[in-house]
Amino acid sequence: MVDEAGTPLRERVVAHDEAGIAALCHKLIELQVERVAIERPDGIAELARTDVHRLRAIRPDSDQTRALRALTRAREDLVFAHVDSPVSLAFLRRYPSPADAKGLRPQRLAGWLARHGYSGRRSPEELLERLAVLSSWRTRPKPDWHAPKSTGWGLAYTKYELVRTYVGVVCEAEVNRKSGEIAVKRFFVAHDCGQIINPDGLRNQIEGNVIQTVSRVMKEELQFSQSKVTSVNWASYPILQFPDVPKVVIDLIDRPHEVPWGAGEPTAALIPGAISNAVFNAIGVRLRSVPFTPPKVRAAIGHTDKG
Repeated sequence: MVDEAGTPLRERVVAHDEAGIAALCHKLIELQVERVAIERPDGIAELARTDVHRLRAIRPDSDQTRALRALTRAREDLVFAHVDSPVSLAFLRRYPSPADAKGLRPQRLAGWLARHGYSGRRSPEELLERLAVLSSWRTRPKPDWHAPKSTGWGLAYTKYELVRTYVGVVCEAEVNRKSGEIAVKRFFVAHDCGQIINPDGLRNQIEGNVIQTVSRVMKEELQFSQSKVTSVNWASYPILQFPDVPKVVIDLIDRPHEVPWGAGEPTAALIPGAISNAVFNAIGVRLRSVPFTPPKVRAAIGHTDKG
């Protein structure tokens, strides 16, 4: 137990089992501890980035700490993003083990959270519904697989690293069956990273995620010979140019009572799948190897026609 300056005040060791967690919860409440931090891979990485000056190694990793990380990962997938608040301690008191929480269904969980005044992380249904409205998903035109040019729509969704930011995207892409050219026209992004600190900066980050990853999916490929890299300039390593940049439409979902999560990478993770899904929707072929160049598209169309 440390104070705000990081000065150690007390130390207590508990067993990594149901009784130990119960004892820990009881002691934290008794001492009126306001915040609890449990070491885990992504949590400690974030602390190392922001508060490295306050960290020091206490003891090497052990079976107990590894088991604790596994428990917190399993538990946060059920309810919480971090075990760092009074409601988290209340949940652990009521459901001290995974076996106790096994029968906790969504309606019962929602009631429990409401009684404790906690909104919780929203379900993906809300984000996907807002994405559907943003992109007019339900009224999108039906593609014509036999037309020379066909427009398709592709959706992708993630709960990043299973515990972080929720993102859903829809891609609108036009495919020329004869040339194999893909034109990515628009991306719609619904983005929930908890509390938003800087909306303008967040939009800029999301736009950068989309544009850079569209470039990587559609254009960028490192070429090399048997002895060296041959992609040495912008001619031999092409990137997305201004006429090819898609329009990016964004819906930011603010959670002012939650912790702020990251927005550095989650959107980028969805771009390849969304484009591939849009191409499949447009012409009925799957692309599974980036970059999605015209020769690959033509080859995929030829293989499908022959099949």
